[in-house]
Amino acid sequence: MQFYLRRLLWSAFLFLALPAIVFSVQAQPGPLTGFGFLRLEPSARAAALGGAFTAVNDGEVNGLFYNPALLGEEEHGAVSLSYMNYLSDVNAGFLAYARDFRGMGTIGAGIRFLNWGDVQGADEQGNPTEEFSASDVALTIGFSRPYARMTYGVNAHLIHSSIESYGATAIAADLGLA
Repeated sequence: MQFYLRRLLWSAFLFLALPAIVFSVQAQPGPLTGFGFLRLEPSARAAALGGAFTAVNDGEVNGLFYNPALLGEEEHGAVSLSYMNYLSDVNAGFLAYARDFRGMGTIGAGIRFLNWGDVQGADEQGNPTEEFSASDVALTIGFSRPYARMTYGVNAHLIHSSIESYGATAIAADLGLA
């Protein structure tokens, strides 16, 4: 009886407290943020859904990039590879993989990149200067585990952007529940 009471209290806490914590956190309000390449959709299916992919829980390994709790045993061994060649020399790519460890949970990993190619530099008057390059990359490692009739998950991201001789690096995390 004590086990069921403890499990009921824990489930009630997750149901009531976790959404309050999650919805009150906002790192960068407004439409302009750094690392904008993270908004690129990792698959044609996600793009067709307009990025509304956070609740698609049907074995799609790209769910790793939206909600870490979407990883599960259905994604065991799943691999996704996408490549986009935009205008000029701009290229983007995505790779995701998941592996389920019975009794422990599911681990997923993914990488996203955007390479702007060579860009012609210019000074304040518009006179050509040296060419330079710009690129963005993000490495994602995720873990999910079922609990009762839900799944919880966590992602860690290492993100880096560079343009010419400047660069920015960030570490980010996601918590998810499905």
